[in-house]
Amino acid sequence: GTPSQFDAVVLQWQNIPHEPMAFGCDSELLWSLLEHVEGWKCVNVSLDCANVFGRIIAEKMSCKVDHYGDVYHTLVCPAPVFTHESIRFFGLADLSLLEEAPWELQPDGYEDITMALQEGIVAGGIIDGRVVALAHTNARTPHYADIGVHTAEEFRNRGLCTAAAAAVARKVMAAG
Repeated sequence: GTPSQFDAVVLQWQNIPHEPMAFGCDSELLWSLLEHVEGWKCVNVSLDCANVFGRIIAEKMSCKVDHYGDVYHTLVCPAPVFTHESIRFFGLADLSLLEEAPWELQPDGYEDITMALQEGIVAGGIIDGRVVALAHTNARTPHYADIGVHTAEEFRNRGLCTAAAAAVARKVMAAG
């Protein structure tokens, strides 16, 4: 079908080709698309079809399938205000700082970090001159945005990503 009305879609991201997303509830139809996707190791599907889809994958590929849960939230009210003294928005002046950060603390979803800073919304925490937490839009449409977050393990449980994600969400909502 057309993008606004479809029965099944499988999207493979350029930056994480091994983890495509599948949309639709017809597991057989999703498999007919996924079997043509190269290099995938896991696939994100809705809970409604995960079990049936997993059985189809196990049967077709003669392998064991494990199920993992990702967390997806939909913001239906104004984004809360959380603050942290180490959190701020990033711009092009922060390019080298982000390029030096571990890959988990670099914005993705765009062709490169420069584009993420120009077209996306990026906020994060800097402690001792290095990026230790990051929240960023990695996909945006006129009505929706996906926000990815990560905190370096040694800086977790301090509210860094909560504050960064809240700042990004507020800016997304302000943009409509």
